[in-house]
Amino acid sequence: MALWDLLLLPWCTAPDAARQAAVGTWLQTRIGVNARFSPPRLTRVVEAFEAQLDTELKANDLDYDASGRLRFSATELADEVGDAKGGADALRMRYSRQRRYGARHIAARTAQIDDLIRRIAGYAEELAAQRQNLAAYHSTSLWLDCELADRVDANLSAVAEALSGLQQRAAATREGFTRLPRLPEGEDYGTAPEPVAVQLQHDA
Repeated sequence: MALWDLLLLPWCTAPDAARQAAVGTWLQTRIGVNARFSPPRLTRVVEAFEAQLDTELKANDLDYDASGRLRFSATELADEVGDAKGGADALRMRYSRQRRYGARHIAARTAQIDDLIRRIAGYAEELAAQRQNLAAYHSTSLWLDCELADRVDANLSAVAEALSGLQQRAAATREGFTRLPRLPEGEDYGTAPEPVAVQLQHDA
């Protein structure tokens, strides 16, 4: 039995046109689509990496000098303090700096995204093969409903387009991790981060 034989279900399981249409719509959005790599699920995965990058870009550390003392640096005059002691003329002091990251940290982040990008690319190839298979089946089938087959193909095309967009977002996020502020070589102790928590399962 071919996968596309399931497109006969509306006429085999539903007694009237309304329920046949409902079964057809259900099939249209599901047949040929691997649920583990559905766009909504992959969107959450990509968003997790984007959020992690944003967090790491905004992270600060205390700024110590070579002697181990906290470094204070005057950065700008306070605009308004509004106290009775002339605080408006006080210097605003800075004692933190943007966090910097080691090579192992960045390599771990990019490796995890590379795995995601490979999986998205693999599923895109799977979708393309499904569409080719459907087209071949359509050309030889005597019973296949053309309108339903076209709707299924349109859905597969929309999923493929969504995957392409997610792959581009993942690639842009990967590039963002490569541009994180770097630790000086002498301060890079090879610390690896915990992986970004995602729910994308590995293939069995």
